[in-house]
Amino acid sequence: MKKILFALQTMVMGGVEKELITVLQELDPKETEATVLVMYEQDASIMEKIPCWVKVINLNIDRNYYCADTWAVAKQRIRKGKLFEAFSLIAKKLLRIGQTGSNINIKNIPALDEQYDTAVCYHIHSPLTVKYIAKKVTAQKQVGWIHNDFSTSGYRADKIKKYLNCYDLFVAVSEKIKLEFLNLCPAYTSKTKTVYNFLNQKEIIDKSLEPIKEDHFFNNPSRFSLLTVGRLENQKGYDIAIQVAKILKARGLNFLWCFIGSGSSESEITKQISDFDLCDNIKLLGRKENPYNYMKNCDIYIQPSRHEGYCLTVIEAKILAKPIVITDFAGANEQIKNGVNGIIVPCNDTEKIADAIMSLANNSKQMLEFSRALEEERRCLQGFNQILECL
Repeated sequence: MKKILFALQTMVMGGVEKELITVLQELDPKETEATVLVMYEQDASIMEKIPCWVKVINLNIDRNYYCADTWAVAKQRIRKGKLFEAFSLIAKKLLRIGQTGSNINIKNIPALDEQYDTAVCYHIHSPLTVKYIAKKVTAQKQVGWIHNDFSTSGYRADKIKKYLNCYDLFVAVSEKIKLEFLNLCPAYTSKTKTVYNFLNQKEIIDKSLEPIKEDHFFNNPSRFSLLTVGRLENQKGYDIAIQVAKILKARGLNFLWCFIGSGSSESEITKQISDFDLCDNIKLLGRKENPYNYMKNCDIYIQPSRHEGYCLTVIEAKILAKPIVITDFAGANEQIKNGVNGIIVPCNDTEKIADAIMSLANNSKQMLEFSRALEEERRCLQGFNQILECL
């Protein structure tokens, strides 16, 4: 039986965590002894989705002491009397030596006693987790999974090379972010590969058939329905979507744009919607356990993100064969063939995003062509074996 450890800083209702849950659900418990390690618990509802046969280890570390930004961590260290550590962190920050997580002293975080066949740092954009796997976990094989880009997010993988040197394989979820990673760390070319995210198509399609409680959102045939799903964070570009909605309203489009998700920007987004007099055009639906029935019933799925790796919600919309408009984040061209099965637009060009939505709203033939192309592509989506080969 193969022993595999998956490590993340924490679990939230995001694409990385959803993909991990899918991977765990696909693993065979008769052949695999799987463990999920988190530094601290943040969202109990997503932790509960981990299959019952999977062992969960929560190190329950102090978030503010280990995982906040440099200044907050330094302040917490001063409060604990760790003056040398605090000033060392500040100096490294000012001198741009490493990243916050990789500069943290982890000697008081317990190591794992068990040995594993494979230890996976499931999100290398967490330098603390990268360091922990390298220094405190014993495994025959160490794998770093890359779910986000580098150019837009500003993450400097080259600053943590001394820990990345311990890894045997790096898995990027798109060819674009693989190239960005190798541009920063060319020494790892021979042990870096691209493996796209995997989703359970049958589960998504089955859930999409469930009735929608707020069915009045989609029962007006004269009103165009738009949908965006994702955490309410700056990365996902909801502020961009609101600017686009303002343009669509000015152009006379009768539409309702639903946002599904929750996050730290919710109050700011709510205020922007009110300030632009868009309360009748944009609805915040909060987090939904099942967003797929909303996807199935919307007219266009829109992903206005500033940066992504290989966006899961776009794959989900593709599985449901919805016309899609996305911004040109990393990997966008690997998910959508522009003008063939969707439209890719510049991230911050709200006029062009609005143009794309209007062009589809006024061209039912093109929407149908996009849907048919996606139905054909759905038959060719990646299987699970490619992920299994990396573990």
